Amino acid sequence: MSARKGLTYLFGSNAVTFAIQFGGSVAIARLLSPPEMGVYAASMALVWIINGVLNAGLQGYLVRERDLPADKLGTVFALTFAQSALFAVALFVGGWVVGWFAHDDRVTQSIRILAWYGA
Repeated sequence: MSARKGLTYLFGSNAVTFAIQFGGSVAIARLLSPPEMGVYAASMALVWIINGVLNAGLQGYLVRERDLPADKLGTVFALTFAQSALFAVALFVGGWVVGWFAHDDRVTQSIRILAWYGA
């Protein structure tokens, strides 16, 4: 694939991702009350922070690798599984911390729900 085509796909996928996230945020903002929106925003902020820290780039490795033997594929699967488990644990612990800091148990509950959904 040429560099121009790769950049086109990269920018196109980023634009589509942004449009979907923006549309979803607008829809959620219309459905939730202001206090519920604050709980959602605090929950999603923690999810984005932890996801950014734990993103190991394994999907990019799978896409770039031309020859993918079974042992490498098994290793990537195991690492992805471990990453998801670590993400869920970090959300459970982080949810308690953010809920305690915000003095609102709804934040802790929503983050724990997102932990099950995200993992």
